[in-house]
Amino acid sequence: MDGAGLFSFPHPVDEVSARLVVTGVVVQFAGILATGPTLSPLGTLVTRVVRPRLSWAVREAPGPPKRFAHGIGERCRRVR
Repeated sequence: MDGAGLFSFPHPVDEVSARLVVTGVVVQFAGILATGPTLSPLGTLVTRVVRPRLSWAVREAPGPPKRFAHGIGERCRRVR
């Protein structure tokens, strides 16, 4: 597969498949947003694999302000 094939979009597209993929993305996004890093593949990778291998000191911070800031960032991104 060449580079153009990797980033190209198929034509024509099966409408049912496209809608099923979008539904899966929405369900995953809602689950990840609702549970934070618990179900997020990236959050799981960082908290269980990457972070334990770093020698930096632990810097704990309260979770609710971080979640609030993330929510505000998502809302601002949607407005643009």
